[in-house]
Amino acid sequence: MNVQHKRHYAKALLSLSRASGLYPDSLAVNGIEVEKYPIDRGAFGDVYKGQLQGRVVAVKALRIYQTSDLAKLLKVTL
Repeated sequence: MNVQHKRHYAKALLSLSRASGLYPDSLAVNGIEVEKYPIDRGAFGDVYKGQLQGRVVAVKALRIYQTSDLAKLLKVTL
């Protein structure tokens, strides 16, 4: 997929998400077990130690508020 198409798809996805108030299932990862407390905190969210299919993973949980800029959070260039 070329960059031009990727931008159009990302823009359409963001528009649909804003209009519906929902996000696509493909952005959700199921089956992750995370520890109760974060191991670090970043500007946009907290980082947790977790496990997915027997492997240790880092999970960043975004902090999203009504006034959050979704494109900036997802680092999408529109």
